[in-house]
Parts: sequence; structure tokens; C-alpha cells
Amino acid sequence: MSGVVVIKYGGSAMDDPAKVGEILAEIAGLARGGIPIGLVHGGGKEISAEMK
Repeated sequence: MSGVVVIKYGGSAMDDPAKVGEILAEIAGLARGGIPIGLVHGGGKEISAEMK
């Protein structure tokens, strides 16, 4: 069986730059290990602010 792991990353998880680096490093490690990754990023706060 093959497939892709889809990770949705956004919202308040993007507020702390240190955590962003840690999480992206973990995701990169999975990809380097041969796991196909689909990364869906959020941006709801920024988009909402622009819409106002």
C-alpha cells in the first residue's frame, strides 16, 4: 500500500517562530525518510486581516 501523508499546518501553531522551525524540521525528517508528504498551510488570520 502506498500513499501520501497530508499535514494541515496553520492557525495558532504558526504564531511561535521557534515552534514553526521545530515542526517543519520534523516534517522534513519524515520526507527525508521516504514518507511522501503533502503540506497544506493555513493563513486564516492573515487572509482575514487583508479582507478587512
